Amino acid sequence: MNEAEGPTRVNTALEPPLTPGGRIETVALCRNEGSDRAPDWAAYTVDDWVVFPWEAPPTGIELVALTSPPKGRTL
Repeated sequence: MNEAEGPTRVNTALEPPLTPGGRIETVALCRNEGSDRAPDWAAYTVDDWVVFPWEAPPTGIELVALTSPPKGRTL
């Protein structure tokens, strides 16, 4: 198993308290399709920069709003 396929720091840190057969799943609001790692669950798959509502919008760039994700969408 190479590093990309191996456990993450989160898995390593949480593994001892897991019950036998337990599984850690990850979730992200937005997954970048260019990433070599993917969460178990994501609402959106994007191929561009995402500006969240709590961030200051960049200047000089036209922003495109994301539509609501389908309920229960997974990767």
